[in-house]
Amino acid sequence: MEHYDIRSVNPSTGEVRLIEVKGHKGLEIYAELTEDEAELAVRERAVLAIHSLRHRKRAAEGA
Repeated sequence: MEHYDIRSVNPSTGEVRLIEVKGHKGLEIYAELTEDEAELAVRERAVLAIHSLRHRKRAAEGA
């Protein structure tokens, strides 16, 4: 089992990128990798990108 969220392949070059997405609320930018995700990051560091996304409430949710 692989431990990433998205596998992206450039159709022109065949270049593969592995993407791990971490989400969080509020202003604190903090993400934690599991042990398996950290091992993958070390093993595949040339092709792994980690992205952090902040959850924003919509107006209907009571911004």
